[in-house]
Amino acid sequence: MIWIDVSDIHEYFLRCDTVTGIQRVALSIIEPISSEYDMVRLIAFDERTGSFREIEAGDILCRTRSGGAERGNITRKIVLNSALFRKGAEIFGALLSKFRKPRRREECAFKAGDSILFLGAFWQNDSHVNRLIDVSFSHRLKLHVLVHDIIPVSHRSWFSGDYVAGWQDKIERLIRASVGIFVNSMVTASTLEDHLAKAGIKGKPIKVLRFGDPILNRPSAPRAHQTKLVTTRNFVLMVSSIDVRKNQMALLFVWNRLIKEHGEAIPDLVLIGKDSIGHADIHAMVARSEILSERVRFVRDADDAAVARYYENCLFTVFPSFAEGWGFPVAESLMFGKACVASKATSIPEVGGALCRYVDPHNLEEIYQAIEAFIFDEPLRNAFTQKIVAEYKRTTWESTARTVIETILAVGDPVNSSRGTFENSLHV
Repeated sequence: MIWIDVSDIHEYFLRCDTVTGIQRVALSIIEPISSEYDMVRLIAFDERTGSFREIEAGDILCRTRSGGAERGNITRKIVLNSALFRKGAEIFGALLSKFRKPRRREECAFKAGDSILFLGAFWQNDSHVNRLIDVSFSHRLKLHVLVHDIIPVSHRSWFSGDYVAGWQDKIERLIRASVGIFVNSMVTASTLEDHLAKAGIKGKPIKVLRFGDPILNRPSAPRAHQTKLVTTRNFVLMVSSIDVRKNQMALLFVWNRLIKEHGEAIPDLVLIGKDSIGHADIHAMVARSEILSERVRFVRDADDAAVARYYENCLFTVFPSFAEGWGFPVAESLMFGKACVASKATSIPEVGGALCRYVDPHNLEEIYQAIEAFIFDEPLRNAFTQKIVAEYKRTTWESTARTVIETILAVGDPVNSSRGTFENSLHV
């Protein structure tokens, strides 16, 4: 039996309306697995009982099919008493009552030799790494984890010292307890291998997955406020969280210069994404500038239908990120047949291959010249578009899921030779 732990996805749905990033990856892998393999079960940790319990795949997969429109449906179905709710936020009071009478789930019937797979964000819950290690050791399960990136370790300056220390401790303990590791790119694999070697962790097989193309679901009734674009002008698009790591600040400097030099010939810049680390400085720069405040548009909490419409209508896309585990916005751009000015840092060229115009994310002049060329050199832009249409090869999530299952089934004996408690499993 293969048990897939979706505890972090449950907690994510309690506080977010739309599916992005890591949660979208996990759900995109889970959906074909749950429909094609009878030996797979989904589980989540129930804090009321202190144990993992089996859940229905449909309880979370409806989120991927709805384009982010079924939050209420999801929260009614979750069997989880989240710490967020226990803190008593008044607006969640009605929802909390539903958790006191959850639909009954049976405790998981783990057997020695079974596998447990964690695809999500291990760092979001301080206790969950301990739970995974404990259940793996106690029941002699083979633990497999998907590592999306190790940016908090490889780019420490973007995070607080306490956050880095906690994140590093969690990932090292989780990997020590694992029999297999999945990653999303060769860059992530190489960086992780280097880190594990320095930490004295050896002999852990790492499997690189090629992620499937992004799936943008378009509900039959899109949100009314998102049926219109935020600008009537031509525009260039970036889809990403508003974050210091994503390097939107560089785009603001570039757009300010472009408008000063070319005026009304410059398209607007549309930035779609939720606020994240360093977002205040980015918003403040736009607000303080008479030029940028008129020509840079922010779109928050866009559903899939809205995102698709922006891709379809943009001139081209930009993605100057400093570091990524993968780089879904580049894949989305290519999927829509849109030329992309992309960063050449970390894994991003693995996504775009020869189909993007790459730039050094630290070099403002290089970014400026590439964007200026795409704006004014229409034959150049069209050449990239034609190359994308002719050469971009889509990857399905079915193939990604198949690789995951085949890799798990190829692993032999359980990592733990005898049962025990968490206290005496800390050495792993």
